[in-house]
Amino acid sequence: MKKITNEMYDTRFPNGNYEYFKNLDDKESYLDDYSLYNDLLTKYLIKNTSIKKFDDDIKNYKEFVFDYEPVPENGQDLYQYLCNDKLSFFYVRNNMYIERLNNEELNKLHSFKEISEYNDEVNSFIESTFRKVIREESEREMGTFYVNFGPTTKRDFFALNNSLVIGARFYEYVSALDTNEQIDAYYKRMDYFEDKYKELESILDDELNSYVKVIEYSEVSIKELPETEEKSLK
Repeated sequence: MKKITNEMYDTRFPNGNYEYFKNLDDKESYLDDYSLYNDLLTKYLIKNTSIKKFDDDIKNYKEFVFDYEPVPENGQDLYQYLCNDKLSFFYVRNNMYIERLNNEELNKLHSFKEISEYNDEVNSFIESTFRKVIREESEREMGTFYVNFGPTTKRDFFALNNSLVIGARFYEYVSALDTNEQIDAYYKRMDYFEDKYKELESILDDELNSYVKVIEYSEVSIKELPETEEKSLK
């Protein structure tokens, strides 16, 4: 399981629990819980939805001059980094608000630390808790409202605060655009990716019976991880 550091966690956006986390005495345990829950939620989506199929479809699509390639890890943000050992192009973009788990649920989460395989008990736990863990809240607004999950006020980055938000990103750069064929393929590749993630959004919405928003990101719309000697612990 990947483990995030305090420096990595500081790059999250929106930063809905800044004061809570700042005042925590044991930040390391909280980050361990965050990493574990994110890991299990990703596995839940892979087991119960079509997200892995769509991810594989893009990886295996060979109709263009340029293949789809994942973003290198040193160019990823916190969210894609946490999912990149399971998915190449899609990832959970929500924050995990672990403090919303009650004591019984938190103890249950801790009991999953040593499991060797994802099982029905884990699946039921994530199914019953993930909607409250990912929800964005505000002292200024009540009920359902829109939240910005991007660096600007561009409409594409907004999603309802109770949405499951999925990031979508591939490595967009290519070695050369020297011919009309290459230029045409470059833009067709972008269009195909957009078509696929919009289709995925609709399917996930039905499969989960939840609000789902898929947002496409690029290097200018993320906060890259800080440089560290070791970004993950196995």
